[in-house]
Amino acid sequence: MKTLIPFTPPARHAKRRRRKTVSVAAPTPTALAITGIAVIYYDEGTQILYVEPTLNVSEANPLVNLGAASPDKWIARYNGMAFVGMSVTQTTVNQIEIQFDFNGSEPGPDVLIYTNNPSDIVDESGRTLAAFEMPLA
Repeated sequence: MKTLIPFTPPARHAKRRRRKTVSVAAPTPTALAITGIAVIYYDEGTQILYVEPTLNVSEANPLVNLGAASPDKWIARYNGMAFVGMSVTQTTVNQIEIQFDFNGSEPGPDVLIYTNNPSDIVDESGRTLAAFEMPLA
């Protein structure tokens, strides 16, 4: 009788698969922008217009050095009157208040204009507010 040697299959080596490396770039932050107007108030006695725009900033990424912002870069037209920026202050984390001084009559739609050259509204990540013209509503 023959002696049988037990058959042991050769060990299978699993093929090593290389992982695909996918480079993921950090998301590009959206530009600093006005997302809406929270308050519009005109004081007839002093002829001062108060506008509080909301910006896309947060407590983690707040505005910086707003005290150096020039109010002269802000212009508004409201109810047929022209206004020039008088002061810019921060009221909440994501809102600023712009006070405008009456500058004569000017027909046309109500608008808020920022003339940015160069921008002086900046957040902590370095985003700057670009020039814009938007309806004041």
